[in-house]
Amino acid sequence: METTLVIRQPRRSMGQDERRERIVEAARDCIALSGIHGAAMAEIAERAELGVGQVYRIFESKEALIAQIANEDLAEMRAMLDALDGGAAGLLDEICALVPQSIDRCFDTRRVALRTELAAEAARNPRVAGILQAVDRQGRAAFEELMSALRRSGETVGDFRARCEFVHVLFDGLAVRSINHPQADRAILTRLVQMTLRRLFA
Repeated sequence: METTLVIRQPRRSMGQDERRERIVEAARDCIALSGIHGAAMAEIAERAELGVGQVYRIFESKEALIAQIANEDLAEMRAMLDALDGGAAGLLDEICALVPQSIDRCFDTRRVALRTELAAEAARNPRVAGILQAVDRQGRAAFEELMSALRRSGETVGDFRARCEFVHVLFDGLAVRSINHPQADRAILTRLVQMTLRRLFA
């Protein structure tokens, strides 16, 4: 009788970057489901399939996790902006082409639940508010830099920044509205948002 020799591959050691990624994804899920205070570090560790000590070695507190989540969202937004290269002539068309994708993000229940929870915590916790405001400043600066190609001749800095700010208001408002009216017609909203952007920056 032949004996089959089974050679077991050594278990791959999980690197620091992979552990960090798993913890952040677990934190996103837990905060979206249970809120910031309901999402215990032990629960986050269990969902990430790591020990609590491993989580604390990478993120010393829940606020450090919040900062990581906010900075990753900022990096995602900046990557979208960096992909636009139409210059003054085609930039507005490129931005309008991103509207359907951006509206879908506003109706992503996990994403909206997470952002809403972070905003609520920022209203109560000055340290979290400081984290989110610092990230928001970077995001606004990146967007204004991109949109500077569409700044009107003779326009004041204040007026230009107000037009850029209104874009953030528009999408933040859509995200909140998606909670109360998730069945809103996204195709119609897309056309209206595109029309608004063209009126703001044409």
